[in-house]
Amino acid sequence: MKLNICMLLPSSQQSIPLRTEVAEIFGKNLANKGHNVFAIISSDKNRKYRWKGVTIYEISNKSKVTKMLFARRVIEEENCNIVLARNSAIDGITGLYLRWRFKIPLVFQYTWSRLEAWREKVKIENKKKFWLELKVKIDDFLQIKVLRRADLVLATSTSMKDYLVSRGAPKSKVITIPNGVDPALVSDRNSSVAIRAKYNVATSPLILYIGTMDKLRQLDFLIHVFRRVKNEIEQTKFMMIGEGNDRYRLEKIATELKMEKDVVFTGRVSYFEVPKFLSASDVTVSPIPVSMLYKVSSPLKVFEYMNAGKPVVANEEIPEQKEAIQKSGGGLVVPYNKESFTNAIVELINNPNKRERMGANGRKWVAENRSYDKLAEKVEKAYLDLLNLRGR
Repeated sequence: MKLNICMLLPSSQQSIPLRTEVAEIFGKNLANKGHNVFAIISSDKNRKYRWKGVTIYEISNKSKVTKMLFARRVIEEENCNIVLARNSAIDGITGLYLRWRFKIPLVFQYTWSRLEAWREKVKIENKKKFWLELKVKIDDFLQIKVLRRADLVLATSTSMKDYLVSRGAPKSKVITIPNGVDPALVSDRNSSVAIRAKYNVATSPLILYIGTMDKLRQLDFLIHVFRRVKNEIEQTKFMMIGEGNDRYRLEKIATELKMEKDVVFTGRVSYFEVPKFLSASDVTVSPIPVSMLYKVSSPLKVFEYMNAGKPVVANEEIPEQKEAIQKSGGGLVVPYNKESFTNAIVELINNPNKRERMGANGRKWVAENRSYDKLAEKVEKAYLDLLNLRGR
């Protein structure tokens, strides 16, 4: 049976190819298996193009009705037998209409809680905006309504599944599709040498972090951890890969601590270029603030680190990363505090054999348990089961 999937994506940041898990599962693996994928994306422009077997439509009109009518036309013309909405409550409601109109199942993919993000933002900034809070709560209310009515819900972790079930999603309809890796996406020693030369880190021990530099992530924690590490091992360097609304503040902190030459900010790096940077690192880090927003997450960076054969230092309060590291032996999990992170990083820098052993363990585990081709097989089976239940 061939799947003809109509995907409703809320914005370019949630789209193929910018969202790794969407691109890998739907854009690479399912399309390569002979299934047809059509992505309809809210954008600032109108265009149609192909990307790795996926037909992508970007719709510039901000009217949700326009997007719904366009999706209806695509489903009719392409004979789509499944509609998927990702995170957006409005797209989910559109999906419910399309399910009713064409008698096809609706899949809702849930990877991020806007409500929990809002709560964290209020906590950090210590201020509320009534109308924005009201908008967030209405969106969350509608999102939960869609979750309860969808034929299948894709949660990003086991903790996320439990969270959604506690909010009313039928347990039998929720499956976990965590973040993963492409085991073939690795770089060699030549890349390591080139990156170290480009960023002037030479033969120094190199700590590496990849991720969005958002205020919610409180990454000043890492800057202060690095300062402690330098007090122990002076020649150590720290590289931060990514972009975000907190980058300027983080650079300022590094300067104030007189570490501007030791903390390298690379800016945004392409998903396909990340392995080159990872190949240059000695120790990778994933400190994640302890809140409901992140406790239910599936940290992509951890799997990318492990796939590159690099040991990881991460905090134990985030279930998904704790499980992956402990099961694989691919690093150290510690409490979320500066002293614990400092001690773990110093321990790994001083023990190259341990780093190599942990790196090999992590790479083996993610290839066996978190490869995108295997996750795509799980999605494919779930979709085909849905169609079989409906006699299609």
